[in-house]
Amino acid sequence: MSGISAPRVEIDPKARDLYVRLASTGEQPNSDDQDALWVLLDLGLVRKDTDLGHVLVDPGFVGARWEASLYSSAAAIMHQASEVRTALDELRTAFHARRDSQAAGVLEFLRGSRAINGRLDQILGACKEEFLVCQPSRSRSKDVLDESRSRDLNLVRTGVSVRHLYHAEARSGAALHDWVSQMTEHGAEVRTLDEDFQRMMIIDRTTAVIPGDSILTASESATAYVVKDPGVASFLAEVFCRDWSRADPWYRKTPAGLLTDREHLILRNLAADKNYDSIARSLGVTQRTVASDVAEIKEKLGATSLFSLALAWKELLDSSHATA
Repeated sequence: MSGISAPRVEIDPKARDLYVRLASTGEQPNSDDQDALWVLLDLGLVRKDTDLGHVLVDPGFVGARWEASLYSSAAAIMHQASEVRTALDELRTAFHARRDSQAAGVLEFLRGSRAINGRLDQILGACKEEFLVCQPSRSRSKDVLDESRSRDLNLVRTGVSVRHLYHAEARSGAALHDWVSQMTEHGAEVRTLDEDFQRMMIIDRTTAVIPGDSILTASESATAYVVKDPGVASFLAEVFCRDWSRADPWYRKTPAGLLTDREHLILRNLAADKNYDSIARSLGVTQRTVASDVAEIKEKLGATSLFSLALAWKELLDSSHATA
């Protein structure tokens, strides 16, 4: 593939000094200025006139012409970049078809984060339809999130469906909030589940990547298995979908007027760590009524547990304060 070289924006120091001198004095260049003069003529900063001799050209005009050339080159390079994946599709398909036929039904063992990430990049390079990720971690480092952002956004931009499932406690991480905001803005989906589940990645329901030690750490002691088996990968995808159906969307729709005054009071009591019996006595109702009210509140806020209910109520209060 031939490359496109953009014009360089640089001016020889002697040519620059000559231009400044001619502009300041209005004189013509002399015999000692010939090398620098040729540079200015080549750049278009000086033109030769039959009557006036050498005439300076407005740098603004020349700069506009350079900018147009650079923008044109940049557009051509971006077009080339967009065609890279398409140009290599046939070769990539041939490569992975042979590799898949050789590895189907076999576990591939990997050791060290560098080897794991390198292999994952290869697998995702052939991803066409779906990328499912279970992340039971309560928190993730900014470096790991940055690496994931770049990888996953590339998939989303090529039309791949990307879904991430996190533990509900991960909502407390500021870095993850920024990551989720950017990912969902581009079309990825993120939910949280207030239950324990296993870490895994499933690609196109044909391949699964699972940690060898339950915690896929960013170190050379980390281990992982690549399972190249559509039957196993499809089974794991169904497990993912089961958990996904019970999970809460990261961004819940919670209108400010959604809850009644009594429901707000119940939530405040729960936040104060009061039990159903104490809340029932303060409201003059039965514990069964309080339990029924809590179930109704959960349904309204799309929560599946008391922990996710607390998070949903916090989001509701934050949105109310923001619009007040």
